[in-house]
Amino acid sequence: MANKYTFSKTILGKLLDFRNVQTTDEARKFLKEAGYIFYIYGALILLAHLFYFKDSGYIDGLIYIACAYAIKNYQSRFMAILLNLLVITEVVITYIDYTHLGQGGHSLVIGIIVLLVSLRATQVCFNYHRLANSKIIFKNALIKNVLALIYGIAIFFIGAFIITYVIHYEADTALSYDTLKQIAYYLNFVRLVITILVMGLSYRGLLPFTKNKLICVIRNS
Repeated sequence: MANKYTFSKTILGKLLDFRNVQTTDEARKFLKEAGYIFYIYGALILLAHLFYFKDSGYIDGLIYIACAYAIKNYQSRFMAILLNLLVITEVVITYIDYTHLGQGGHSLVIGIIVLLVSLRATQVCFNYHRLANSKIIFKNALIKNVLALIYGIAIFFIGAFIITYVIHYEADTALSYDTLKQIAYYLNFVRLVITILVMGLSYRGLLPFTKNKLICVIRNS
């Protein structure tokens, strides 16, 4: 006999099931599935703002993707909380637009679903570390964050210098002001992406002085 199809058996149904996970493997599986949801949602926001609206809203998309990576691979409680704050802010803004302008109804529904998944992911992140009995080594966490910040700031300002140089160089050509503005816009996007990637490499321990600086120790599995 075929299994009866129910909402609870769908991926979304499982993501919205707020019962506590029982094992670390169950938690990792859930966070992997939730991570893909955040990846897709972040990518849609990034592409929409980068190529259609052409504004700085793509930063939200990058944050979604960064949070998704940290939640999916490291069960990061901090990034899960950050993601909640971002989603709540977007849902509130979308709700205000909907009530005053009558627009964004579909976006509001999607935002609420993502918020519920985000809240559930946060719960699972905390459950995972409780089940794993993981402990944060604050000294190593401080070193990791400081180094990531230093590398990120360095790349950010190096990128700013390069962009300034390129724009001044192109300004001597026949390119219009709007074209130069568009070049600067996309160069700023590339600069921000590289900055985030460099900070991520620092957290992975792949940059100088960041190797073997573990954020936490998992004592039990």
